[in-house]
Amino acid sequence: MSAVHRVHSLQNLDGGIAGTVDFFYSPGFGGACALLAAVIAFIAAGLSTRQRRRADEAALAEAARLREEVRRSEEIQRCWDRYVWVVDHANEIGVRLTAGLLSRITDTAAALGDRDLVEFSRQFTVELFAATTGELLSTEPPANGDNESGSEVSRS
Repeated sequence: MSAVHRVHSLQNLDGGIAGTVDFFYSPGFGGACALLAAVIAFIAAGLSTRQRRRADEAALAEAARLREEVRRSEEIQRCWDRYVWVVDHANEIGVRLTAGLLSRITDTAAALGDRDLVEFSRQFTVELFAATTGELLSTEPPANGDNESGSEVSRS
């Protein structure tokens, strides 16, 4: 049998090999392949978009974290500047105002997480009150009945 004869005999079969081979050359198979290619492209584009969005979100989060860190550092520096000013001018502005300013500086530093500034501010406040209390005690007359010589006054 010749090759042409074989092809004609395959074409005569209903639904045989010839029907299967013809399907690969049919417009339906071409459409199915085009649809499959479109689905694959859609999935690839979706995955690429998702990865890009995650990378963008990570970059935005990092930028926000850096901005917050810069803002926090600037706030801490302003607190240190205020602390230095208050300590330098404590004699000029009075004890009550100094203590009030130090209290606000301490609260702000605690909120920002600067333990060193909190400790310095509290320690200076304690020393300020100790110095003020010492001055008050030295200017007040003795309250326990002692005279300046240290002997008790006799009661009659």
